[in-house]
Amino acid sequence: MNTEKKAVIYCRVSTTNQVDNNSIDIQKNSLLQFAAKNNIVVDDVDIEISTSYRIVPPKLQKLIQNTKNKHILVYSIDRFNRNVVNGSKLLKKCIENNCTLIFWKEQLIITKDSYDDLIGKFDSGILNAQRESELLGERIKKSKKRNREMGIYMGGKLPIGTEKVICYDGPKIKYRVQIKEHFRRVYEFIKACRSGDTSVLDLNLLIERCGGNIGDLSDEKNEDLIVIWEGLNKRDKLNGPLSKVNIVSLLNEYNIESPNESEWTISLLNSVYNNFTKYNKVVEIEQVNPNYLESREYSEKEVDEMLNMPTEFDMFTENRRSQNISNDDIDVNYENELEEEMKGVNIKK
Repeated sequence: MNTEKKAVIYCRVSTTNQVDNNSIDIQKNSLLQFAAKNNIVVDDVDIEISTSYRIVPPKLQKLIQNTKNKHILVYSIDRFNRNVVNGSKLLKKCIENNCTLIFWKEQLIITKDSYDDLIGKFDSGILNAQRESELLGERIKKSKKRNREMGIYMGGKLPIGTEKVICYDGPKIKYRVQIKEHFRRVYEFIKACRSGDTSVLDLNLLIERCGGNIGDLSDEKNEDLIVIWEGLNKRDKLNGPLSKVNIVSLLNEYNIESPNESEWTISLLNSVYNNFTKYNKVVEIEQVNPNYLESREYSEKEVDEMLNMPTEFDMFTENRRSQNISNDDIDVNYENELEEEMKGVNIKK
């Protein structure tokens, strides 16, 4: 009599990052080994990248609907589902199709006969998975909120006139958003035009800083100079703030670079002006331990040097051994010297 049992393996991860971290391979290999030891023939292996907290993973739903009179092997309850309501519905469908659901990690085998006895353990496991997802979601929300408040770049399209700059060069590089230097100068020009309290000379100097060609400022007949109204001398101040239309015309007339490499518009003007007030702070890179190997790529020589670099305790040990002091005494003496060094040091709590 053939005692072989047929089964389908189901493996799931929530993100592609988990695929790269070999989570799928760990699940699959553990279940294949379990099947081999228990005389179970694996017909198929279904792999899915999907969340299971708010939705029913589509591949799993299709698998359960189309599988009858077989074993379904899953690495753990949280790989099956992370929602109590959805998970219970999927389990009932398995039982209706006369399938045996096996969870390798929890060593749980649920059949039509054992359903009533084991449903409590299943519910407990999936409830823990749901709570874990809820807590993780809260942590992610708080982290994103904190990062936004700190100006950390969260991905996606950058605001007009800005760039991302490294602000933390550690095990996970972080970026902040700051206004590009060119658009800092454009902002100063816009601000001067809007103030109405700027001299014609200063306005020419500002447009030159933005990349405009104004020629020789000392030449009174220079036709490249900005002339707002006829009759104004270089030292005269504007008669009032310039309109946005006039500012846009000047930026285009002097071929000042725009954020999208097209002509300036009032919309682009407003975006650069508003984004400056939000991202005008110059980003400074936070310092991290240079010996942290994962913070950046090192050459093999640098890694070897760091790994072989003697610690403070190594140097202390070498010094004491030269004085024929035992290992036990070295540990005691090192602690005593540290304690002595800390005397008189005020530590902020």
